[in-house]
Amino acid sequence: MKSDKINLQIEDLLEALPDNFEPDEDFLAMLERLNIASNKSQIAQTNHLNNLYILDSLPNPAFILNQSRLIKRINKVGEEVFGYENEELENLFFSDLFIDEVICDFFLSELPGNVNLSGVEVELRNKKGDMIPFLLSGSALNIENETVFICVVQDISEIKRHHEKLYAAKLKADESNKAKSEFLANMSHEIRTPLNGVIGLNNLILDTELTEEQEEYSKSIRFSADSLLRLLNDILDLSKIEAGKIDFEVFGFSPVDLVQQVCSIFELQANEKGIVIKTEIDAGVADILFGDMARIRQIIVNLVGNAIKFTEEGSITIGLLLHDEQDDKQTLKFSVRDTGIGISVTKQKHIFESFSQADASTTRKYGGTGLGLSICRKLVWLMKGEMNVFSREGHGSNFWFTIPFKVNVENKQLIEKTEKENSLNIISGLHILLVEDNLINQKVAKRLLTNNSFKVDVANNGQQAVDMFIEKKYDLILMDLQMPVMDGLTASRKIREFDDDIPIIALTANAMKGDEEMCLEAGMNGYTTKPIKKNELFDIINNLTFKEIELEL
Repeated sequence: MKSDKINLQIEDLLEALPDNFEPDEDFLAMLERLNIASNKSQIAQTNHLNNLYILDSLPNPAFILNQSRLIKRINKVGEEVFGYENEELENLFFSDLFIDEVICDFFLSELPGNVNLSGVEVELRNKKGDMIPFLLSGSALNIENETVFICVVQDISEIKRHHEKLYAAKLKADESNKAKSEFLANMSHEIRTPLNGVIGLNNLILDTELTEEQEEYSKSIRFSADSLLRLLNDILDLSKIEAGKIDFEVFGFSPVDLVQQVCSIFELQANEKGIVIKTEIDAGVADILFGDMARIRQIIVNLVGNAIKFTEEGSITIGLLLHDEQDDKQTLKFSVRDTGIGISVTKQKHIFESFSQADASTTRKYGGTGLGLSICRKLVWLMKGEMNVFSREGHGSNFWFTIPFKVNVENKQLIEKTEKENSLNIISGLHILLVEDNLINQKVAKRLLTNNSFKVDVANNGQQAVDMFIEKKYDLILMDLQMPVMDGLTASRKIREFDDDIPIIALTANAMKGDEEMCLEAGMNGYTTKPIKKNELFDIINNLTFKEIELEL
């Protein structure tokens, strides 16, 4: 080493001097210069050894490059990972290890102007030619008056494999959810189509002259069909909630009227069991609030239905209380209090879980799937509310929920739409084209319409509907979606090529998220699901034809 040679030169010089030698100033100055040179060399050597020690102590592969991007050294971990000895890498360009040399050139060109760069994802080759993913970090340093690059790489093979597994799991979950959605859509269609015929024809029978016994049988059919429809709707609702695909519509409604309507719906059923059903309404509740009235009604109906089911005597009270009021908001507390069998504290913990009831005997005695309360609580939560129960076994239950509502809505269209919908009368005498391939459903829909003074023509498929529309003038089209020859969506698009204004309403046995949007994209104006609900269908017809009359005026 250089410092060792200098030290030997000094020692040889001193040994060669005579014993009586007296050094002068020049001689002492020379020794001082030699000593300084020796110290500098030792310091440089020490720094060099320290740098090597630091490099080898790093847990990840590390390279030292000169300004020409040649590899001058790799640490011990790097030798193990890449399979090279230091001697093999000397005078090898760093870019030779890269799969993509452009990334390497860019990375190294950026280093001199930065203190350090980190987190660049690259692929490097080892000695065997295997490609390994790394995160590359680097710094430009000045060592012994020379600028060098220190590049450190972190093997991210395990991280990449983990990400690939997560991605594969996500794809599998997406496929599973898609299969589930398709199954539910098919189930909805396959069950609703015959159910529409059963409910529709039974309603037509109830409108005829019947004996007391026939009327009793017909009402039993309606009760059973409605129960099946509720079960189907519960399963679909639960699926939509779990998938995050449920929407809420905001319209003005009277919460007082809603509570009183629900009370009226169950009055006959309560009287048949000898139960008193009544309401308790806070005078501070606003006349008109804005929210999803249909979902609120669904929750209250479910709670009142349960109360009647589990109450043999006494009373049921539907409560409406002003829970909180701030600026343009009112938070209402709805409650359903009964004097029924009650629920034990232990079982209350599970009462809101899906497919859960108080116990198996409850299912055997009273029926039900245990979905209703679970769905209700999820709906309340999605509407930013809270739901719970207070109950004592043998002393009845009090189910309650709170929902915040807007009192004043600046959007005048919402208010005008609410007022217009409340003021509409059924517009009769329209000439309607009914497009439906199922003969029973044709019969049900046609009778429903003709009984209300509508003139009806029937098409058996989409192609026939297009042909009939071209030949005749119609005021409105009721369009099924799934039909042979040509489906309802295609038929609607073709009709829109001839007429942009005629109202087209989808009649579908599907009830999944996205179906309505799909219908609107095809040029339809409205959407209703089977089984056909008379009031709902006529409301849509009124809204659409009312707009047409307004435009004509």
